[in-house]
Amino acid sequence: MKVFLNFSDVAYFPDEEILFRINVRGAKQGETVHFKVLKDSTKEVFSQDYYIPLPEFFIEDSLESLEEGFYDAYVIWNDLVTSLPFVVLSPDRVKGKLLTVFHNHQALNKYPNGIYHSPWAFTHTWEDEFKPYYRGGVYFLHTFLLEKKPVKICFNLSPSLLLQWKEAVEKGVLLEWDSNIEYVSPKDERVQIIKDTLSGYRRLNRENVIEIFSSFFAHPIAGYLIDHYGWLDIVEEEVKLGAEVTKSILDTEAQGFWVSELFFSMKLVPVLSKYNYRYIVLDSLHHFIESLGDKRTPYEPYKVEYGGGELIVFFRDTSLSDYISFQLNKAKSLQEADANARRYTLNILKLMMGDEEKIVTVALDGENWMILPHPSPKAAVAYEKLLTYILSCERKGYFKCVLAREVADLAERKLKKIPATTWLGSIAKWTTERPAVQGRLWKLAEQAYNLLKIYEEIFSKEEKYGHLLHCIMQILDSDMYWTEFINEDHVVSWYNELTENILPKLNLLRVKRIEKENGDVFVEIESPLRGEIILRIQVDGTKMLQKIVKLNAGINIFKESIQGNVVEARILTPISLCPIGKPVYARCR
Repeated sequence: MKVFLNFSDVAYFPDEEILFRINVRGAKQGETVHFKVLKDSTKEVFSQDYYIPLPEFFIEDSLESLEEGFYDAYVIWNDLVTSLPFVVLSPDRVKGKLLTVFHNHQALNKYPNGIYHSPWAFTHTWEDEFKPYYRGGVYFLHTFLLEKKPVKICFNLSPSLLLQWKEAVEKGVLLEWDSNIEYVSPKDERVQIIKDTLSGYRRLNRENVIEIFSSFFAHPIAGYLIDHYGWLDIVEEEVKLGAEVTKSILDTEAQGFWVSELFFSMKLVPVLSKYNYRYIVLDSLHHFIESLGDKRTPYEPYKVEYGGGELIVFFRDTSLSDYISFQLNKAKSLQEADANARRYTLNILKLMMGDEEKIVTVALDGENWMILPHPSPKAAVAYEKLLTYILSCERKGYFKCVLAREVADLAERKLKKIPATTWLGSIAKWTTERPAVQGRLWKLAEQAYNLLKIYEEIFSKEEKYGHLLHCIMQILDSDMYWTEFINEDHVVSWYNELTENILPKLNLLRVKRIEKENGDVFVEIESPLRGEIILRIQVDGTKMLQKIVKLNAGINIFKESIQGNVVEARILTPISLCPIGKPVYARCR
């Protein structure tokens, strides 16, 4: 026994005929179904019983002359009850624009040896996750549905996700499964879906259906790295590399920037401005409420200035964003999927009702709500329904869908300060919910950063420095610290890769010989690379000479005129004065 209810639309003009259809399966001859409509959840405005002459039967009817308001329609048949909401509303009562931003991200889930320990960037693209309704995975689904339902949406395709797709297309990838490793060739038919996905995003961007946002290369919680550790330099390297990857793969100059986990810091403003980003999205509940400045509502863009830079900030409606993240995917049937998509659309209309124009921003992960804890075909259906209803509302003049670049210049008010926090309002998810392992990983991160800075001080940014930066970005990817998905093996493997590339070179940097001839002291230093150090020479435990010296790869000899019997030479880093190795002394007569 099944009963289905369907309406021709979700929003109707006051004089518009409201068509509906009831489908019944498994009925006994002569049964009836009861149909009723409630206004504002309480007032019954329509009620009728329909006779069912056959086991499978449908009823088509219509409602007319309903007053403006929000309605719920119910079909009751024996113990089965199904319902759908709709609204009767004049477009004149709605004033608003809808800005939607989806964050599509996958960490670079591979070990330093090039083998992927987690295949999500690929399987969530090429696997048929939403059978029997759709082909392909969630990343492909976005492009497929937007080709059919061209709703304007902004997409952050994280650079680490893009780079994995590029590798699959150009070189193929090695994927680690439980008992073996699979090589997936660029010629594999699954990779064709990745090619189609990339082409789809590029095409939709060119056609102005979507706008591309860039982001950090990996997925650092930037506000934490900046304000807790002071690692603004690494954060800037993430911004720089992310911009390069987005430009090279998608052939677009992104103006929007997605801040990972919405973990903001005011010190990000000049960095993002430096790389020509104009706007970001933050949270209305955890950022806007505690912000300071000339503020009114979160339904308009704001300017924020700091350190000589300026950004425009859109504040997402937390409730609407969370509705997609945590409610739209709970449907257990196609009827529920339809109902959930309708409720989301009606919530937008309720929010936009009034005399003031609103820019309602909805921002969230673009994939997780459809695939976690496992792919949900009903959630994918709800997504298509949602796009259908939004397009209908736009075509009827209720509101307009916009891209961020189309409304950024409407920012007039200025904020002086925005708090450094996340979309959760807390840092615990990455630091203290599993304190033993998370504490251990952050300690490794500190050691890795300090070692990298020592190397950088001495050898500057030599040709292999890019690989070392890649290592530290992998170590700092916040996905590996998230309570439910901690991946200690990933962090440790990249920490080992970093140290194995740095420590041997630092160990080869040494004072090799100290000699005294005719009153002059000669200090011989061996270096694996060109660089710069501070050479500190101490004589007889008291007199000291200290100076910056340039190093060539190989043997370097430095001559100083010093009087004394016991000469000690020591290598220090040129900025932090960190000692490299132990001091070397010689008795010189």
